[in-house]
Amino acid sequence: MDKIKNSNFFEVKTMQFLKKVLLFCAPCLAISMVTVSPSKAATLANSEGNFLFTNFSQNPSTVSTNIDFDANVNAIGIFEDAKLSTEANADAVFVIDPALGYNVSSTSALGEVGAYIGTAESEATIRGVFDITADTNFKFDFFGDLTLDTSIDYPLVDNPSVDNPYVENARANGNIFFTLVDVSNNQTIDYFSLVGNLTTAGDNDFIGYDNSEYVLIDPYATSTDYDFGENQEYAEAYIVGSYDRYFANNTTLALVEVKRNKVEISAVPEPEPSANPALLIATLTLFSCGALMVKPKLNKPSQCIE
Repeated sequence: MDKIKNSNFFEVKTMQFLKKVLLFCAPCLAISMVTVSPSKAATLANSEGNFLFTNFSQNPSTVSTNIDFDANVNAIGIFEDAKLSTEANADAVFVIDPALGYNVSSTSALGEVGAYIGTAESEATIRGVFDITADTNFKFDFFGDLTLDTSIDYPLVDNPSVDNPYVENARANGNIFFTLVDVSNNQTIDYFSLVGNLTTAGDNDFIGYDNSEYVLIDPYATSTDYDFGENQEYAEAYIVGSYDRYFANNTTLALVEVKRNKVEISAVPEPEPSANPALLIATLTLFSCGALMVKPKLNKPSQCIE
């Protein structure tokens, strides 16, 4: 019982620290918007991940970070009355002394009315190289979370609503993983991964994690929760763990952590029973046009005209 209480206390303190780091980092942001009112949202998708490395047994010799999001944000209105917005942000920090690594990546898409398609992707990476002397244990602690949400109002039905003749879909995906690589032979010796996906409407919903032998997960502080089915879904995971491995020989290790988040929303015309194949081909062609030709625009409607 004492161990459970201590773990809960540790989890609260960890989350407070994560929030402080978030405020300190002031994440970068990319937005593509076609006028939107959140209070009337018909489709919604969010994906966010955070990860923190701390309490290293030694400092890294070199560090690097990378973020990517600004080229992967699109809000495409199929007709002029479309209202939607997409957003992506990311940030990454790796401090050498005292060693601390952190990154955040998030995406969201919100659709209100009309026919549209919106996508957003973001990625954050941190990398640290550690020169470990022989007969030494290399250690660190880590904390991470992944949160996914999706919501729609009008899925595909046999008798679609006259007031909203569009079929809506929302998807949120998140992928967090880190590896420890022996630089001398470029071989991965240990790993951790946390992956989740929501597809609404649909049944491709899951969240879970995997780890190698020397990556230790705290069962008292780690948790997952989800609600799959219907038109509103969510999945979330909070991970607390550590790494501890003995190295008999001098070893140069690279710790690489990558976080990817992606969301997609769409509202497309309900196909007529007699014209399903033709309309499906036309819709796919329209989506391809938007994905290849339309770049993000702030506060301007985006159209694809035949």
